[in-house]
Amino acid sequence: MTRFLTRVVLAASATTIVACGASTEPNSPAIRPEWTEIAFIRYQDKNSQKPTWQLAIVNADGTKLRFLTDTLWVIGGAEFSPDGAQIAFAGGANPVVADAATRAEHPGGIWLINRDGTGLRRIDSPPTAEFPRWSPDGRQLVYAAQSTIDIWIENADGTSAHALTSGPEADVDPVISPDGRSIAFARTMASQTQSAIFVMNLDGTNVRRLTDYSQYNRFPNWTIDGSQLTFGHVGDDGSYLAVVRIDGTGFGRFTPAVSDVFYSSWRPDGKVIAYATPLFDALGLFTLDVVSGQRTPITPQVTHVRDFQPSWGRTR
Repeated sequence: MTRFLTRVVLAASATTIVACGASTEPNSPAIRPEWTEIAFIRYQDKNSQKPTWQLAIVNADGTKLRFLTDTLWVIGGAEFSPDGAQIAFAGGANPVVADAATRAEHPGGIWLINRDGTGLRRIDSPPTAEFPRWSPDGRQLVYAAQSTIDIWIENADGTSAHALTSGPEADVDPVISPDGRSIAFARTMASQTQSAIFVMNLDGTNVRRLTDYSQYNRFPNWTIDGSQLTFGHVGDDGSYLAVVRIDGTGFGRFTPAVSDVFYSSWRPDGKVIAYATPLFDALGLFTLDVVSGQRTPITPQVTHVRDFQPSWGRTR
């Protein structure tokens, strides 16, 4: 497990953190019945000497939980492809529990797997890649490489992998805009632990900061029309889901207010959010109806079990 992912997972049990979402724009597409599944990562440390990770899928009502990988993996981020056919995830063999042969067969990097658990394959990528995100057309992937903590991009077939950022800053959490022209990400300066939300062109040019630095500004997502970003914020003014326009104006609390959220994913119609919320030494998945405010559990909060980074999948 990389140092960055370790910090992210353990932070959930130590502090209340807000994550990010997408849009509630009035022109969002009408909800389709096939948007009913959620992929997520389950991390367990019941035996502190042998922590485990698994990639899982569950129905949004909490039924039909199934695992796509065994416990021999370390997994650092996963997301359904736009068409719901496959999941991209970052990971490799867990050196604590996997034997030498398994470690050799499953090196770190970006992996793809079909929604039914078949077709597992690694694409060419840095061995320390984490938190991959798809382009809207499904042709590219962006992610952070832990070795240099920079943003990378490559074609979904594993070709043309290259870094977009460089330097002493820590750049993480990239996500491509709906029009495919820009990338939002979080940056932490080398001299401090605070983070801010940035945007750059798809080729890595025209980098600009949208928010002030704060204790935690992480995991941005674009609204459907691409005019705003929502993201997790923790600062002197509290912990909440925040929003900012792409010109850097309009920073504030997202409405309706959402707090105590660690990683989140909005349903494509913008009416429901799947999120992980911390409770003692656990992370459970919930959904939130952003109109009524109703919260519904998906997976239970169990000590030493952390379910995080939910991603809505389209049932084909």
